[in-house]
Amino acid sequence: SPGGVLLLSKNIQSIEQLRRLTHDLQRVSLEYSSLPLFIAVDQEGGAISRIEFGREKTAQSTIQDEDHAYQVGQERAEELKFLGVNLNLSPVLDSVDSGDFLFERTFQAGALEAGNLAKALLAGQKDAGILSTLKHFPGYGNISFNPEQKLAALQEFPDISPFVFALSAKPEFLLLSNVIYTNLDPDRPFPFSAKGVSLIRKDLNFDGLILSDDLNQPSLLNNYEFETIVEAPLKAGVNMIMFSQQPYAQKAYLALTQLVGQDPTLKKNVEDSSARIVESKKQLFPNENSIVWNNNYSKN
Repeated sequence: SPGGVLLLSKNIQSIEQLRRLTHDLQRVSLEYSSLPLFIAVDQEGGAISRIEFGREKTAQSTIQDEDHAYQVGQERAEELKFLGVNLNLSPVLDSVDSGDFLFERTFQAGALEAGNLAKALLAGQKDAGILSTLKHFPGYGNISFNPEQKLAALQEFPDISPFVFALSAKPEFLLLSNVIYTNLDPDRPFPFSAKGVSLIRKDLNFDGLILSDDLNQPSLLNNYEFETIVEAPLKAGVNMIMFSQQPYAQKAYLALTQLVGQDPTLKKNVEDSSARIVESKKQLFPNENSIVWNNNYSKN
């Protein structure tokens, strides 16, 4: 069963509809696996606000200081929680310049300040009971075109100091950028790279869940076999792979069930990641079982 779902604008129409959807998703998940789902959304504020009717949509680029960042995180998280979303794919910490594709979506601040703003925003989201994702590690900086459409290869490894500063706030997830960093691993996009994952685990001591960016982006689909796109991240040590389109998600699931039977290393990684995800859910949602069922009974 899926570990989580990603909600896009097309899945979101109104407060009532979204509450019903998230509630039904959790009910099905609990019946099927006795574990809740991660229900994720990109509610960054500004241009990337999948919940358009959300009240708290302050763009990262306009956040003034740490108090402001905390307040934005807290208010946004309270709203998400009410709507049944438990994971925000935010904040964005890529180190970028004004000509870069992602510039408008980032804190307009130096590395240390950006890291501190992210920490404050994370603290606000955590205090209001929402899980957070730092993204996109190590970064889509220094890319002027849309890296979802065309695969980017960068010589230099990005400045990851904003991530390093913010990781002390213990975000539950770290989401990876689909870029080849030739100085680190000349042959593989970062999510396919065991060297990349090792850097996160060993050098940064991150022990949360490592999540791929969307894997059905043309940048990958046009350059790699579908089996490779499914298998390579999990072999590298990524814990959860994301496909934003249902047909690709189903195709990935079918491919993976076959591949796991043929490759003991892949099988072990999938089992280790599953165990990590289950353990995380038990820690992060200690009372979720009773909460969802109680809500269910009170509604019907």
